Amino acid sequence: MDAIIYSKKDPAGVNIALKLREKLRFEKSEFKYKEQRVEESSVNNRLVLLLEIEESIVNFRIPEYLEKVDTIICASKHASQTGIPVLTTHTPGNFSTADFGGDPEKISISNPYGMKIALKKMHELNNKFEKHYQVSYEVTHHGPTLEKTIMFIEVGGAYEQWIDIEAADIASQAIIEVLTSKIGKGEVSIGVGGGHYAPAFTKLALETNLVIGHIIPKYKLVELKKEVFIKTVESNLGTCEKIVIDWKGTPGRIRSDIINWSRELGLEILRTSDITASQ
Repeated sequence: MDAIIYSKKDPAGVNIALKLREKLRFEKSEFKYKEQRVEESSVNNRLVLLLEIEESIVNFRIPEYLEKVDTIICASKHASQTGIPVLTTHTPGNFSTADFGGDPEKISISNPYGMKIALKKMHELNNKFEKHYQVSYEVTHHGPTLEKTIMFIEVGGAYEQWIDIEAADIASQAIIEVLTSKIGKGEVSIGVGGGHYAPAFTKLALETNLVIGHIIPKYKLVELKKEVFIKTVESNLGTCEKIVIDWKGTPGRIRSDIINWSRELGLEILRTSDITASQ
């Protein structure tokens, strides 16, 4: 069983859900979430729930009937100060304080293969329809923090993008691509360093075979504790075998800590600049 969640107060989420209903046959479900709307469909003979919630997704608490869910996909807006049009995917989690939902120093389980599938589909459709959106990963951030495999697919920038029905359609197709694809549980990597939109890791995901789960940004490294780093390595759908470091985007002293912690865990250490398209 999989679940798609959106907030009725989120215009991008509402539009993505609208497009999903056009493509999948959703019917009223026997499940309930705080008396809110819950629909269900079957995708490749798997039950998929569509939940409309009142609260912001970052504050979502999982109901009992979703305890057995395999994958949660959050359809959401993305707000940025720059207002740059962007289609993004990322894992929720807090490396230190919980400023925007979830619990402090708690990391959700990343869906590296699902995020790679979504990223590539959004990149493909963005080019096909000449939307001129930036397509990228975001680093792991904000809530909810759940002991579940969970990922966000977002339409962002500002209000103009949130109500862009074509962008919502691209996001909906990315969600369906994740639901209909065989999600691997093989070797995955953790990204370390760089900015919020993770340009180095986005490029690697699009151009190489690298599968990236959690991404720890430069602005969170100074607060990162060893135990949270270890939890980040452990919290992926798949086996984390490598740490990939944006060398220039990681301060030297903190880089040394990351390298030492990674060696203790037996992880291979790579620089983003050393990975080629053949890998």
